[in-house]
Amino acid sequence: MRKRAVTLKEELRASVRGGGSLHNSLKEFEHFMMTL
Repeated sequence: MRKRAVTLKEELRASVRGGGSLHNSLKEFEHFMMTL
């Protein structure tokens, strides 16, 4: 179980890091909100 938690943590960090999928989604959302 601990190994799985470490893997999930690493995947989350990669997605939030600049250029990651979550990071890109948040930037798109931010841009959308600024255009309202």
